[in-house]
Amino acid sequence: MSIYTYTIEVTGATGGAGVATANATSSEIVNGTIRAIHALGVDSPPATMDITIAGTSTPATPLFTVANVTIGTGLWYYPMAQAQLNTDGTDITNTGTPIVVNDLVKVTIAQVNNDDGLTVTLLVER
Repeated sequence: MSIYTYTIEVTGATGGAGVATANATSSEIVNGTIRAIHALGVDSPPATMDITIAGTSTPATPLFTVANVTIGTGLWYYPMAQAQLNTDGTDITNTGTPIVVNDLVKVTIAQVNNDDGLTVTLLVER
């Protein structure tokens, strides 16, 4: 197994102070198991922002969502999906499973200021 790095740059948020949004999509298909996500603010991000990361196919695969996060000098995340093992589709309490993706990945930021942005780096194992 090897670790591959995918970087997605979200720039040029528009919409007004504290309510601006922006998004960007990966330039290539991200393929593998997400092991880590690094988020680093660009320009002068406000105290908090909302970040949504998802696949672009229909239906879109949700990969990561966080609201009102303080970016500062950058944050690391190690996301996992809620495990569902029971045949009726119910969750297994307090159990996560790695997130697998094979899709273009879209990063959306919200609740930021005009011109703010975010650099997202995905560490993917395959």
